[in-house]
Amino acid sequence: MSGSDRIDWATVGNDPRPVLVIPVFHGGERFERCLRSLACAPAYFAAVVLSINARPDSPDLAVAMGFRRNAGLPVAVFNTTGEMNSMSHSRFWATELRRRNLPPNTHLMWLGHDDELDPDGLAAACPGGQWPLRPGTMILGPWKLRHESVGTLYEAPEDEQLETWTCFPDQTVKPQSSIDWVCDQLLHPTYLNLTGGVFPFGSVLDIVDFRVRKTAGMRMEMTLATSLGSRRITELDEPVTIVYGRSDSDRATIPNAHARSDDRHLLIWLARYAARTPRTRARFASTLARLTTLRTKVALGRATLPAEDWVVRP
Repeated sequence: MSGSDRIDWATVGNDPRPVLVIPVFHGGERFERCLRSLACAPAYFAAVVLSINARPDSPDLAVAMGFRRNAGLPVAVFNTTGEMNSMSHSRFWATELRRRNLPPNTHLMWLGHDDELDPDGLAAACPGGQWPLRPGTMILGPWKLRHESVGTLYEAPEDEQLETWTCFPDQTVKPQSSIDWVCDQLLHPTYLNLTGGVFPFGSVLDIVDFRVRKTAGMRMEMTLATSLGSRRITELDEPVTIVYGRSDSDRATIPNAHARSDDRHLLIWLARYAARTPRTRARFASTLARLTTLRTKVALGRATLPAEDWVVRP
């Protein structure tokens, strides 16, 4: 159930600014904090999509409807009417946007419901609301990072200095070929977070329509980066989002082995990408060989899978 949002999606699709998509699951106070950070959104986004993964009596849905009334820009509120896993939820809101005829070349920006927009970063990276978007290029990060405890909502000191995190350990290689970046991540993973990621709506539809169904949300960043319309990946000059780390978050509680289990889908996805993009075949083949060798050694107890490397941007 999604209701009537009364938005002119043709006009939204012609706006050069991205549409901000916020999937919400057990949002609570952190979702409300996220919405408060959207005070700057009218200057930088064509519309906001709040997709509530919950029953119709969810407090999160009531909060979303209240935000829609006073947001100052077009807001669509979708509701799954029951709890779904993360990938099913992604298919849900993508299908709702497709049903409204949102053009596939419309850029989306993903924001976690427990993260925030950073108005200073947006003003620096996107002056006057002008985003540095390029066809075929996905933006991922960088991010400012805060830590908070499980049970307490973080209160930021006025003079707080935040670290900036990146998924580009070599800052001299940007933009980077999508296939090179993903293959590097498969072999030596760095910190990834889709919050702040900017990509065409068509990339999500490509995943939804792929005949091998993606069942989990892990590796979503890599999958989007190697949709058929993507050729390069880069990051903004300044972080535009603030990411929260805490010990009960998905990233902290999902084992590395579980994250890597989703590589099976990703490798099939990459094989299709290589088949359609001849110049990427050699890199994909060499990475597949190295991964096979590594996994064989792990199975024999002669090696371990590399742990994710959290990289602070200089």
